[in-house]
Amino acid sequence: MNGRLILLCLKSMLRRWKRVLRTIVTVFIAFLFVAGMLLFQENMYQYQTAVAKKHFGDWFIMEIGSREPNYNLTSHIYLEQPVTINRSVNVLNDEWENTGLYVGCLSEEGISQSHIKLDEGIQPQNNDEIAMDWNTLLTLGYEGELGEDISLHYCENNSISNDENRRIKTYKLVGIYRNYTNIWNSGKQIPSAIVSEDELEAFNYNIHYVFLYPIKSSIRTDDYKTICKSIKEKTGRNYVYNSGVYDYKPWGTSGIYVYMYLIVMAIGITALSYQLIEYRNTRKASYQRYAAIGADSLQLRTMYIIENAVIIIPSAIAG
Repeated sequence: MNGRLILLCLKSMLRRWKRVLRTIVTVFIAFLFVAGMLLFQENMYQYQTAVAKKHFGDWFIMEIGSREPNYNLTSHIYLEQPVTINRSVNVLNDEWENTGLYVGCLSEEGISQSHIKLDEGIQPQNNDEIAMDWNTLLTLGYEGELGEDISLHYCENNSISNDENRRIKTYKLVGIYRNYTNIWNSGKQIPSAIVSEDELEAFNYNIHYVFLYPIKSSIRTDDYKTICKSIKEKTGRNYVYNSGVYDYKPWGTSGIYVYMYLIVMAIGITALSYQLIEYRNTRKASYQRYAAIGADSLQLRTMYIIENAVIIIPSAIAG
């Protein structure tokens, strides 16, 4: 009997395929609307995170001053292998005062992974070439025109108080980076007067290192600060945390996504319920005829469930 009932139900729907198809399309749109909102939420988060990384760098924590990267960090399950950036003497202004900026060099890997971008020009290739970020140029009083001469003031061994160690080198400006020294968290720790690797070794000063550790892309959480805190507790050392990226809350708060999701879900459920109610109303006369020829309430409910399943399941899968 149940088999015959299912067959009867399916044949009935086949005869009314246009009406059934319209209902399926409506339900599909409701599911598609909700699914689209979920995709929008995820893609918007990814987009805004990518924009934040362009401004604040694609790194999670910064380790400063070590000769070798910390083993506890290089072997940490949350962290990628670090990018190494070399730096040397402090950059001084015309009054021989410390600007807090450093001379250094940037490898192609360092530029790529840290998202430091050239606004104009090229990387220094020769020993008489230099590149700087906009903040460094403005701090030193330059206009930032490619080809202009840059007088770099520094002291050998960083002994600023000793006049005999004061030196001036002149370079040609070949590249200008987007600001990072005054935008990144502890951005001045990254060298911003960039010279070639051979030229950096010519300074009479020990080369120090900055290690930038990216977090693995598979790690997703709403509380990156706790991860950073646990790393600090494990190693017993303090590190610079890239709060500009990992404490960034799209649209001010993640609650806006929940709010939008609930609204879209309510709209989708309302549209779905309305369509199914309307469909049932069109079938009242048929159900009454089935009841008149002997169908009981269980059989009628079974037919109603089968018809709705045929409509909802394909629509939901497609949506």
